[in-house]
Amino acid sequence: MVDDELLRLLRNGSALIAGLVDPEGRPYALRAWVVVPASTAGDRVRVALGDECNVVGDWIVGTRVAVTGGDVSTLESLQVKGTVVAWWGEPTESDLAAAGEHAEAFFLAVHESDGDPIELVRRMGPRHLVVVEIAIDEAYDQTPGPKAGAPLEVG
Repeated sequence: MVDDELLRLLRNGSALIAGLVDPEGRPYALRAWVVVPASTAGDRVRVALGDECNVVGDWIVGTRVAVTGGDVSTLESLQVKGTVVAWWGEPTESDLAAAGEHAEAFFLAVHESDGDPIELVRRMGPRHLVVVEIAIDEAYDQTPGPKAGAPLEVG
């Protein structure tokens, strides 16, 4: 079961990056814009990926993926790993609303932490989103320091 405490660092405006490898072996790092529990099972999350490069397609089902989230001001970080079990493609209205809220919280966190003008930070926003569902089977504390990389219990 993926609980709220485990997902805390993947929510609330954290910086989110997803890493994956395509069928030809090319690695990709994509910004993710929201991670929410999936309604299908306790170990699954829906993730909205920014797909400006149009690299993600239905081929992603079955692919291993890592999603890392970090608090902008404290650098406390978490990485979850799992397998993409569903390709939803276009986001629902609910996905768009959640991604918009997450993005705005992230933009404000960067603005407050770094002092960058908010209108410039908002330019990082996605042009297009695609949604996947991931079954999480691994989690790691990625906070910089001596415990970085320590496994966390999933389930």
